[in-house]
Amino acid sequence: MQSLIDKTVLVTGAAGGFGQSMVWQFLREGCKVILSDLDEAKLRAATRETLNRHELPLGEAILGYIAADYQVLLVVTRSMRCVNRLHLRSIY
Repeated sequence: MQSLIDKTVLVTGAAGGFGQSMVWQFLREGCKVILSDLDEAKLRAATRETLNRHELPLGEAILGYIAADYQVLLVVTRSMRCVNRLHLRSIY
């Protein structure tokens, strides 16, 4: 399997249980992770919890609801401002 070290991953639904687990796993694998969720309060809480739990750098937290086409574009555009390339995306 190809190494995930230094890859950038966008995880949508990152504030939920499954999404949060994916964030933590990608961080353990050495990825830079961008979190996205539609619930701002939960996204902030998930970001704080992730930063408290992991010493590895977190990419960014982006508010967005990917069920609408224009929001997908918005989330990806904001992600690309943080990094110059997305390697993986995880849609929950």
